[in-house]
Amino acid sequence: MVSPKGHTYENALKFIFKASNNEVEYEALSVPMELCYALRAERVRAFSDSKLLVSQVKGEYKARDVKMVAYLSKVNEKSYTFKKFTCASVKELIADSLLKLASSYLFHTGFS
Repeated sequence: MVSPKGHTYENALKFIFKASNNEVEYEALSVPMELCYALRAERVRAFSDSKLLVSQVKGEYKARDVKMVAYLSKVNEKSYTFKKFTCASVKELIADSLLKLASSYLFHTGFS
């Protein structure tokens, strides 16, 4: 997690139960959301490398498995505790970062 002031908060999860890859992805989103809530964050941007998770959270895909429906419901409930919550793929983060870098470079060098 990175605060608006650039402070980084790192965490690791260790599961003491069997979990599928998709369950791990949801846990990896859910736990930091709890931390953001505890830190009184108002605006949260989450990123994941799981296209399925991001698409389900955005409402583009439906969760079908009972466990996935429960995980999605939990994440959706938590998302309403923030003034703004967005979820995007890591690819979107990288693309956004590259765009900002390119814009900054063009501005500072005078190229257009």
